[in-house]
Amino acid sequence: MSVPFAHVHGGFSSFNLTAASKRDAGNHASLVDACRLSRARVVVVPSLYEGFGMPVIEAMASGCPVITTPHGSLAEAAGDAALFINGESPEEMRGALARILDPAVREDLRGRGLRQAARFRWPDMASVFAASVESLLDEARAGTYDAFLAEWKRLRQIQANVE
Repeated sequence: MSVPFAHVHGGFSSFNLTAASKRDAGNHASLVDACRLSRARVVVVPSLYEGFGMPVIEAMASGCPVITTPHGSLAEAAGDAALFINGESPEEMRGALARILDPAVREDLRGRGLRQAARFRWPDMASVFAASVESLLDEARAGTYDAFLAEWKRLRQIQANVE
């Protein structure tokens, strides 16, 4: 099976793009831009562990179907809008890639992906994060972590003496 592809790798918001086509897309692009520029038919994230599934959400936001694993946070990020594989089976990967070539499957995943990605909005995520930080600060000011921090300091001192 011959499928044009874009290989995207890198950090949280800046990705290096190398496309099968030799178009000049610049050295850095977001995954959303990479999907659009390469006209990717699918983004595959076969991760066995993921801190959070931003590549999955960005691909879905661009209208690109996703094949991923249910490991780590990827199941939450993808919801019901991706084809799931275990990430360790080449045969399963081949089957998922063959399924994604079906226009009906691709269009279904595209629509579900756009809806799923819309659930993750930066202002909402920032508000939740800010509220969590404020809560932790209040707890710290109230002394909730004093015993833990004293024990941590004691253990770090032991470790420093061993090294």
